[in-house]
Amino acid sequence: MPARRSEKDDELLRLITDWYFLTADELAYLTGRNVVAIRARLQQLGTGKRKLDGRVLDGLNYLYSMDTPADKFGPKIHYPAQKAFDLAYDEGWVAERVNVEQRTPKNMPHDRIVVGYRFALLNALGDRLRWTQHYYNLHHRWADGEDDHIYADGMFYIDNQPSYPTFFLEVENTKQAKYDARGLSAGMRKAEGYMTYYERGLFQEKFHAQDFRVVFAVNTWRKAENLAKTLAGLPTIDPMKFWITDFAGLRAGAEDKVYITPKNFEHKRYALVDA
Repeated sequence: MPARRSEKDDELLRLITDWYFLTADELAYLTGRNVVAIRARLQQLGTGKRKLDGRVLDGLNYLYSMDTPADKFGPKIHYPAQKAFDLAYDEGWVAERVNVEQRTPKNMPHDRIVVGYRFALLNALGDRLRWTQHYYNLHHRWADGEDDHIYADGMFYIDNQPSYPTFFLEVENTKQAKYDARGLSAGMRKAEGYMTYYERGLFQEKFHAQDFRVVFAVNTWRKAENLAKTLAGLPTIDPMKFWITDFAGLRAGAEDKVYITPKNFEHKRYALVDA
């Protein structure tokens, strides 16, 4: 006997298809609902089976779940199955169809860094935050070359009417590698890709906005400074377009000066309120 989806379940599914990777406690925080009740609903919305009054009930197959990587006592992380994204499209929660990318314990820590940054921004900015991490907003290919595209980890803007500072997010939790014939690492070529995206007017055409910045996040402050120094030597980029911080900086408030730029990283830091 299958479980049934309820209106309250739709609230959970809408959040998970927007945030992608959430725990029961985070869903309780976002909804104001009881965490125990949410855990029970997540089990029914999942892909497994459960027992109730001696009966075995099938899950509704809207969600996958995974244990927190490297923490056997950590909470389960819930993320959408294809059925959830199909529902999101049918209900108008997403503008275009989204295909599921199966996650593994190897890439979940990266995904959770993105979620953590969004929570920090939400706490700092409240209703002024507008965020997306859907593929159709984050990916844009303009030619067939290996680097002729962007594919960000997230995108957000701040509703500071009449201005709307816009950022793409790139979480770099691996060392700079994959150097090309010019000696440029994959990270440096990403920066060039964003410049091409801007200079060709592709961003402006897609989002009907004038400009953006890119937040590069690396795991230590020393790496942040090294990346800023490296990008400062790249003549093909605008050094003020790239804001660089470490993973600790991703948890900062809107007024905390935790970002540096290739232009003046040695003596100046920026906060989101400076955007």
